[in-house]
Amino acid sequence: MSVNCFLEKVGLGLLLVVALVFSGCGASTTYTSVQPKLEAVAGTYTPTRESADLLVKWGYARTNRPVMILFPDGKFKMFNMPGCWLRATMNVPKSMNHACDSGAGKWKICDFGWRAHRRWGLLLEFTGTGGTKSMPSQRIKTSLRAFGGPMLKHEKPPYRLSFVVGDPDDREALEFRKVAAATNGPGH
Repeated sequence: MSVNCFLEKVGLGLLLVVALVFSGCGASTTYTSVQPKLEAVAGTYTPTRESADLLVKWGYARTNRPVMILFPDGKFKMFNMPGCWLRATMNVPKSMNHACDSGAGKWKICDFGWRAHRRWGLLLEFTGTGGTKSMPSQRIKTSLRAFGGPMLKHEKPPYRLSFVVGDPDDREALEFRKVAAATNGPGH
């Protein structure tokens, strides 16, 4: 084998390895890789038009209008969240997918990446004992502590919340966009 042929093969092999490393084996490259400030993420989030259309396609009523409010003091409230938001995290049975959840608790920003690959998302911890229609409270608390909630997308504000609702390699996710800044108003 000539030296040039050997260098071409090594070069192609190295290029392939570099491409695989940077592709993340199917992981999205749009997840937030630098830890954002809590205040920059806090706000009111609703589904993007594409996600709202996807929910209708899956049988949810367009009038559900899911909302997630992240307060700057680390508390959150969610309303009318489609039951499929828990599907990837907790393997919710398909028969429960059309229930809508509401709840409240605490949130914080956590790194869900591995090794040198930073991927920032939210850890949601529900308060109270009621649970949601999709899952009882204790299982939600245990699973969400272990697996986290939505991933953050974009490298700078406005961030988006991305709830994986199926196989992450299929890139099936509900995306929520920030529609308003949140304040720590009375009685939140």
